[in-house]
Amino acid sequence: MNKVFIKMSDLRSISSKRAYSSSSNSGKVVKQLIGISPLNKEWVDSAKQKLKYALKTKEMTRIKYLINCLDILYFCDWILKNHQIQDIEINQMLNKTETLYINAVINYIEANIHNPKEILSSFDLVSAAVEVLNEANQNMSQKYKLMLSRYSSLYSTFQKINEICHLSTAQFNKNITSQISSLIALQETAFKVYPQLKENILEIVSRKLDIIHADLFDNVLKENAQDNPSIKILLSLFLNFTELYKPLETLCLQKRYTQVVAQYNELAFSNEIIEDYYQKWLKLYHYHSLPRNKIDEKSIISTIREMDKHNAVFTKDYLELKDLQPSFTQMKDFFISLLNKQGKDSIIHYYKIENDLLHLPDSEKKLEEIVRFIKHLIEKTNENGINSDLKAELNRIQKDFLEVLDKSIEARVISSIATNISHNSLKNLFDKILKLYYDINDLSKINYWQETKKQVLKCLTDVPSMIEKLQKDDIFMKETPESKAKDTLKEKLLNQIKEVNDLLPVMAVYQIGNVHEYIKIISHIEKGFSLSSPLHKPSDRMIVHDKYTAKKIIIFGKSKIHIGRNNPGNDIVLKCDWVSGIHCWF
Repeated sequence: MNKVFIKMSDLRSISSKRAYSSSSNSGKVVKQLIGISPLNKEWVDSAKQKLKYALKTKEMTRIKYLINCLDILYFCDWILKNHQIQDIEINQMLNKTETLYINAVINYIEANIHNPKEILSSFDLVSAAVEVLNEANQNMSQKYKLMLSRYSSLYSTFQKINEICHLSTAQFNKNITSQISSLIALQETAFKVYPQLKENILEIVSRKLDIIHADLFDNVLKENAQDNPSIKILLSLFLNFTELYKPLETLCLQKRYTQVVAQYNELAFSNEIIEDYYQKWLKLYHYHSLPRNKIDEKSIISTIREMDKHNAVFTKDYLELKDLQPSFTQMKDFFISLLNKQGKDSIIHYYKIENDLLHLPDSEKKLEEIVRFIKHLIEKTNENGINSDLKAELNRIQKDFLEVLDKSIEARVISSIATNISHNSLKNLFDKILKLYYDINDLSKINYWQETKKQVLKCLTDVPSMIEKLQKDDIFMKETPESKAKDTLKEKLLNQIKEVNDLLPVMAVYQIGNVHEYIKIISHIEKGFSLSSPLHKPSDRMIVHDKYTAKKIIIFGKSKIHIGRNNPGNDIVLKCDWVSGIHCWF
């Protein structure tokens, strides 16, 4: 018997045919004396042994022994009926075994049909088990069939995606992943009822993506092991994964995948610098290679600034950079020499300071030097009679360094919190930050960091105890009978939730505590409220995830969110040249 579940009618039919065939092949069964059973003693002993084993085992092993026992008993039953003989022992064993078999089938169905994780892997077996039960109890089996019908469409999706994920890595492409995404989207309503099923399917997809991801990095490592790796080959490798991952990025948002997308974007941008920017610079270089009465100072200054910005790309050892003529360094030196000849030594001097400061290792000393430089730039640009071009360039450098200062300070606060420094040390760090902004008289930043200091210290000292108190009050509220006192307690809980919600954005930005766990706890508590009209509506939350770097999740609890390039006044800060100071809000 190869099947796990066999209907008793089918089992009886199979056994009867075998008994008939056995009887025919041996001629007529030897006629027995009246009152003597025509059964072979070994058959009966075997049936007893199988039943004994079945009673000692559980689950699938029990079912296997019971099916083997029924097979022998149905064989014996046919022999007895063919000889018109009654055997009470065989009848009793048969009734007992059939009952045990049906009970074992019901136990198996119950163990799997209510578990979304198990039902996907055992759908066919459960269906076969329900068919066995249908012969004994149609009403009970109909209830199970109704439950199975809800799973059937999801099971088909599961099977199809599972089949797709068994394709070879070479066959996997964006068309395949688009198909997977479409199949999951079609079942979105059903997945809301059975979210675990969606997680099981996505686990299969993630396993396939992990295999492709591992192959990708094997190839990337091989290429990077070359003396001069090719940026075009690396781009091609990362592009393949990025394209097939794109249809699944909202479903399988994993840091290891988003890092590939980020690396692809970084390589694509580097390739653009090499292919497009370099050609633009080269055109300017060739133009000025011939003697000129007057040079295009603005274009040269702009180009040097651009070259400084993208200097890191040309420090790589890409194959495509090896044969550039002239080299990046030669070209930049040439432009600087042109400016020197025009008496622009002051600008070159500032460029050198800018470059030296940017390449200093992160430290408290670096922050002080940046502030000192910004302070000097402010004083210099306020001088009377300063050249307008020089003033514009110094204003640009000042603006850039203010952004560098903001970014460096924020990174320092995050790293300090991560090292679990003492409360007093953190207070001292904030005091030093405020002093830096006092030196350059930046009132908006002073106000911003004073408020941030209060919020960060509150997050570190108060939020864990606030969450603990919330949980205790929630348990107490659930145990309290409906009354005015319970309504008051609900109002108190909602106020406490709002207070924590207001601090969650700061906790997310500065990576304080387990923000996701706090959100889960708060969401769980909120679900327990049954007020017809809430006394206080909890603050809405929005999570922003940078899919390219996977670095930061920001949570907001406010009615209007500002986006822009500058830190003060903006909730989401995008350090991009094409984003304005206060870009938009919603």
